[in-house]
Amino acid sequence: MGAKGPFLLAAFVAVLLAVAVDLALMHSRYHGQRLLLEDVRHFPTFHWVYDPANPEFNRDGLRESRGAAAFEAPGCNILFLGDSFVFGMRVQPQQALPQQLERVAAAERPGEKIRVANFGWVSASPYLQKDLLAELGPSYRPDVVLLAVDVTDPHEDIKYRHYSERKGVHALLDWLPSWLLLAKEFAADRGLHEEWFGYPGDRLFPVNRSLEESRPHMQQTRAHIEAIAAIARDDLGARFGLLVLPRHYHYSDRESPEDWETGAYDRAGEHRFEWFRYFDEMRSEVEFPVRSLLPALRPPPFFPTTFHDDPHWTPATHRYMAGKVFEILEEEGLLCEPGAG
Repeated sequence: MGAKGPFLLAAFVAVLLAVAVDLALMHSRYHGQRLLLEDVRHFPTFHWVYDPANPEFNRDGLRESRGAAAFEAPGCNILFLGDSFVFGMRVQPQQALPQQLERVAAAERPGEKIRVANFGWVSASPYLQKDLLAELGPSYRPDVVLLAVDVTDPHEDIKYRHYSERKGVHALLDWLPSWLLLAKEFAADRGLHEEWFGYPGDRLFPVNRSLEESRPHMQQTRAHIEAIAAIARDDLGARFGLLVLPRHYHYSDRESPEDWETGAYDRAGEHRFEWFRYFDEMRSEVEFPVRSLLPALRPPPFFPTTFHDDPHWTPATHRYMAGKVFEILEEEGLLCEPGAG
């Protein structure tokens, strides 16, 4: 076999073992991440297939019972982008914020055809939404594009970009993904994730760090927000507005006492309002409206506004916030002129 024979055999066995372990881990411990790597966009969910018998999603995958053909002139079409808070996690489709906004608009402006399309989906982020808007936006003929951003978006934006582009060490995701994911876990547990991978391992870093620490990583999300605004303005001829979402610990110490994210944030943390400070700064630097929804919930208008074991809004909160969003649309002059369309 020669001097190199045993070495080559050992290397071959090691490679086979590494591949076998990788396959086992990716179908067990990292099952969710495996699905994400197969479909980073995951819109509206992994391996989704249109089912005409299911009225929850239309042919384009929107949580919308109507197809694009319904969004025609005359009228005022609003595309509402966001993550699970816009999608309506844990509430029925007609209870979600975009659908409730359409009901408020119909009551406030009877006779006008104001339609709101729910472009939100669970764990979406601006990095993914800009591509979806460019792809689907034209067929829905928007007059207004609204984007709501959540505190997890900056982390998700960076992660999705790395997962999509597979640059640098992330190229390992094509070969032995579980080993890279193990390394990320190890690094995060020891406070080394940012040093090793270039961004925080904490998905809630915007409310757990000072703005000075978060700002460099927030800039990627800002770039994606501005790209969405440009698509709305230049490609779709639509007005654009940005809404900044609060979490329950921004306005109450009673909500979601058994929140599944408990431990990932400090309810009274000194940095929890840095999220809003970043967008307060941004407001004076961009040409589109940037509005926080925190004032609408501070003080809380009722209790509870979120689920007992989950940070997402109850149906009553979706209804209430729809009214507040409509007020913002009117205040910012984003709605169509009466009779326009």
